[in-house]
Amino acid sequence: MINEGLMKLINAHEAWLCGERHGKQLILRNADFRGMNLEKVNFSRAELIGANFQGACLEKADFSLANLEESNFQDSNLYKADFHEANLRNAVFKNAAMALSDLSFANLQGADLQGANLRNAYIVCACLDKANLSDSIVVDANLEHTSLIKANLTNTDFERANLGSVDFTEAYLDGIVSFVGANIRDSNIKRR
Repeated sequence: MINEGLMKLINAHEAWLCGERHGKQLILRNADFRGMNLEKVNFSRAELIGANFQGACLEKADFSLANLEESNFQDSNLYKADFHEANLRNAVFKNAAMALSDLSFANLQGADLQGANLRNAYIVCACLDKANLSDSIVVDANLEHTSLIKANLTNTDFERANLGSVDFTEAYLDGIVSFVGANIRDSNIKRR
């Protein structure tokens, strides 16, 4: 349930995105959206540093070009959510359901995606340097030209993923990391 004040801010932000005079960009620090149903809400270009979306329903929500640095999406439903070109530096996505989400060109440096379901996600040209993807499901995802420098990939499942030209420099490939059926052309996969 979204409270009335928050709904007014979201409506004003959507008006701002449409260029309406009465609109206003959504700029909040440490906002609390825990457990809310925010399906299909347009947060594009919002400034939501440190926001808490833990356990929220964010199916098909639009976070494109948003600043979500250090935000918490743990246990959230992010099915088909759009994060393209978003700043997600040090964000938390532990155990998040992110199937078919768009993370293309996103900055996920230092993000925690442990146990996340990224099945069929579109993660092209993203920065996941020093990110934690341990125990994540990245089956059938497209990570072409993505950077995973020093990322923790312990027990990550990349089955049938497109990993063409991915930079795995100094990535942690401990435990059982599956590349069965994955495209690894022009990638530099080496165990440390």
